[in-house]
Amino acid sequence: MKSTSDISLWQQFVSGNDEAFSCIYQKYVQVLYQYGKHICSDSELVKDTIQELFTYIYRKRHEISIKTGLESYLFIAFKNLLFKTLTHEQHYTSITEDNQSLQFSLSVEDEFLEHETVRNQKEKIRELLLLLSHRQQEVIYLRYIRELSFEEVCQIMDLNYQSAQNLLQRSFKKIKSHYKPSEMQLLLGILYLLK
Repeated sequence: MKSTSDISLWQQFVSGNDEAFSCIYQKYVQVLYQYGKHICSDSELVKDTIQELFTYIYRKRHEISIKTGLESYLFIAFKNLLFKTLTHEQHYTSITEDNQSLQFSLSVEDEFLEHETVRNQKEKIRELLLLLSHRQQEVIYLRYIRELSFEEVCQIMDLNYQSAQNLLQRSFKKIKSHYKPSEMQLLLGILYLLK
């Protein structure tokens, strides 16, 4: 189980095992980078924020209490730190539920550009994502591509359970209104394969 491994790594790290810290870093650095690139196009700022997060974690490991799981903690802490940095550096204008500057794309798509079938599927997925608001894109990314639990998604997005459920249901309803059931199954299957 993923979280048991994370709990064990965290406990080893807190006990002074620097190799466990290195494992945590290696396991999550790329995932956080990809998530950060969805929020901010400045890759250097994203990298700097990841480094700042892990430096903070290393220094404060005895004071940090992780109650929800390591992955959720890292996503929440990273997102908060990145928003704080963006706001401070005035790269980010405003954070509102309806108008977030999150641009979600599927980075795995680039690996398949040579195949015509995949190019068509890629275009369908883009069309699907363009139907959705940035928050709807984020909930689908976290829940189905990152495979986070619903509770973790709620914490990362700062939503209560019912609001997150409603957001997800509105997303699927919007998708259903534009696609036939067979097309929708294909698109959701492709999203699953691209994770």
